[in-house]
Amino acid sequence: MKRLGTLLAITLTIIIASLTLTFFIDQNLVIIIVHNQFTSVFIIVALFLTVLLQNSFLLLRRPIIRRNNNGVLMRDLNIVREEMDRADRYQYGLSLVVIRINEIEELSNKYASPVDDILNDMSGLLKSTVRYSDIIMELDRDTLLLVLPNTDLVGAKTVATKINRQINDTEISKFDITVRTASTQHFAGNTVDALINELILSLKEEA
Repeated sequence: MKRLGTLLAITLTIIIASLTLTFFIDQNLVIIIVHNQFTSVFIIVALFLTVLLQNSFLLLRRPIIRRNNNGVLMRDLNIVREEMDRADRYQYGLSLVVIRINEIEELSNKYASPVDDILNDMSGLLKSTVRYSDIIMELDRDTLLLVLPNTDLVGAKTVATKINRQINDTEISKFDITVRTASTQHFAGNTVDALINELILSLKEEA
């Protein structure tokens, strides 16, 4: 889909650019006469439409997904499976990162419902950190899952370290919370359940 979007964008650019050029053949030389009054405008419009079309195909690439009130994806491992299938098909790296809040039980016992506020602020923080193509999902009431396309294990660990430091150094919903993170990379033949179990086991080992 992305390749098709790029091809259509290039085609559109060529068509618009061709409207701004007049070709004359004189003594076996191709002379390009540019209409100075309109060329700059047409080129800018062509570039804008190219970027707009490419971004539109990136939007279409994403499945229709359900989000909670915090704007975070609700748990839907089918989305993860689709990303794994896409990574296998186009042969690019895909990694997963889990983020677990350490103090969620303690806060739940002390306060009415801090979980929504914490996840709301945390998801906002993550959105400013991860890329547009990355997916943020609730894995459990105290755990978020990041799906990172075009990312190997080293890159995933770098993202996890950055997020860990950022959250631990930031007051979330007026609470001083800490998180644990774990990372893994998908390879062909892996299943979603196997990767999730691996991540959860890693979190328990860090506890």
